[in-house]
Amino acid sequence: MSPQERLQKVLASAGLGSRRKCEELIEAGRVKVNGRKAVLGDRVDVEGDTVTV
Repeated sequence: MSPQERLQKVLASAGLGSRRKCEELIEAGRVKVNGRKAVLGDRVDVEGDTVTV
């Protein structure tokens, strides 16, 4: 099984802003995981999931 991390941490690590700014993007509905609208608290498979902003 691949490691899972909090979505906002993955986005911040990718350089999209601070974790708080990434939380705002998620809450605004601007982030999708595997084509599904993300919600705060989502965890992503860093090796297998597709994240779109």
